[in-house]
Amino acid sequence: MQLPNPFACEETSQNASQQRHITAVGTNPAASAITQANAIAVQAGNGTAETTGSISFGESVTGVSVVPSTWVAGASATYVVSFRASDEVGVGADIFLSETAEETDFTGVSGILVTDSTQAWHFVATGAVLADGSARVPLLMAVKSEDSVTMTLVGVKNPPAGTVSDFAVSTSADFVAFDAAPFTIGASAGATVSVNPSTTGSLATYVISNLYASAPMSGGSSTIALDAPTGTVFPNSPADYNLEDATTPSGSGTVSAALAGGGSNDVTLKVPNGINAGDRLTITVLDGINPSVASSTDTIGLVGPVTGPATAAVPFPHAGATYPSGAIISFSGADYVLAGGHAFAVTSPKIRAAVEKVDHAQAEAAAAGAKPSSGPPRAGTLLTTRPVNGATTVYVVGTDGELHGFASPKQFTGDGYDPALVITIPSLGGIRAGASAGAEGPAANARSTSSDGAIVDSSGMYFVFAGGRAFPVANLSQLASLRKADKAEVLSGSVGPAQENAGIASGVVLSALGPVYVSYLGNLFPFKSMGQLSGDGYGGTAEVHVPSTAGLPVVPSYTGT
Repeated sequence: MQLPNPFACEETSQNASQQRHITAVGTNPAASAITQANAIAVQAGNGTAETTGSISFGESVTGVSVVPSTWVAGASATYVVSFRASDEVGVGADIFLSETAEETDFTGVSGILVTDSTQAWHFVATGAVLADGSARVPLLMAVKSEDSVTMTLVGVKNPPAGTVSDFAVSTSADFVAFDAAPFTIGASAGATVSVNPSTTGSLATYVISNLYASAPMSGGSSTIALDAPTGTVFPNSPADYNLEDATTPSGSGTVSAALAGGGSNDVTLKVPNGINAGDRLTITVLDGINPSVASSTDTIGLVGPVTGPATAAVPFPHAGATYPSGAIISFSGADYVLAGGHAFAVTSPKIRAAVEKVDHAQAEAAAAGAKPSSGPPRAGTLLTTRPVNGATTVYVVGTDGELHGFASPKQFTGDGYDPALVITIPSLGGIRAGASAGAEGPAANARSTSSDGAIVDSSGMYFVFAGGRAFPVANLSQLASLRKADKAEVLSGSVGPAQENAGIASGVVLSALGPVYVSYLGNLFPFKSMGQLSGDGYGGTAEVHVPSTAGLPVVPSYTGT
């Protein structure tokens, strides 16, 4: 974008080899229905024109992400929508969610929780206006500029199978919307089980989802048996078992009849109400006890008139959908390097060549219509521009969204960061460089930022971080195996249940003591070979070594790669 004339300009003069600062006064482009992402071309005298990082005009929010609890087409799902407010939004104002194809159905939403993690408040929304393709949610508390906000919507109906690239968020403070990163809805995900928490020997909740009734079932007499790995203990009380029928709500209910096998790993329950053939079911078990021995391959068998969906498997999510760090992604023909979910513009072939000397990712195209994210990178992301411009500083993205530079390699390693996970970017892209990591102290270390690869000793219990989630380490032998690959220094500090049970960011490549996975929408997809990893655009980042899948659902079957 060339600056319009006339402009009043002020230049801070320095020697020819030093950085110059130019202040220009002009008029921003007019806001429109489409977010504008522009750059400014600067040319000094007869020198070569250089282009700045992108500048976004008119957005009321940035950094939008959308995570459905299931990606099955037409399924009822819980949507977690997160964003950062660009402007203050007062009490009585509205947050708008829109999906322009009007295939995402909000009319069945049964509850909306709005959380402001910056100000530490939350409320259950009332008075929301819900429709096909849109939701308007009134604010009961004020949001300040730069606040991090999360909306949890229960009962959103997924659109048909395909890539959703038009999900956007805006507020009544500024109606220009910001698009979320695209996500893929598939025909089926297969039956899945999640365990929370997944710590060995702990009290846990088991959720078995995406089941379908293969025949009609009668309330109080038809049975379903759950056969878990040895060492699992299912509860004795029928009240700890709940069955949800997403197709026919009258089939839902809490089990009341006596159980067979309660207190063991093999329990049989009677369905509480009548269920129709073909209904989609979810079984929730409270107060189960996990096995005392860790495993990444445990499964739960089901006996009875239930089955997984018979439709095709979901497509494998390439780097153009998950946006892993180090990926080189083309948005409408323009190349970007991804780091922590943020897209850093590649402004010339020369810069791209410099990046590719150290970044061996195979370039991928983003979904049609997708726009590069201009929100701050994920906290804990490690960045450098040295291969591009020779600058030696390594930065970490803080929880404040700013960059904090390390004064020395010793400070970097002492703060618990894994040197294998530093990502080369074309430029800092206009992200503010705040105080140095040393000035920030513990607030900038790997535990505080939940940086990938961070190893933390929490009162004798060890954890490894990946994608914002803390993965528990079962024993010292397992820790020793991890540390052969993860060279981060062990930090001491508290790791709580919120971190252990946090959702995992998409696009994180994990090595779980052997198998390698990529995370996407809270699930793990295993790579079939290293050739697939490279060919699908994941060659630009090292894997994060974790002790197990920590109860995250694993998608064993997929298509499209």
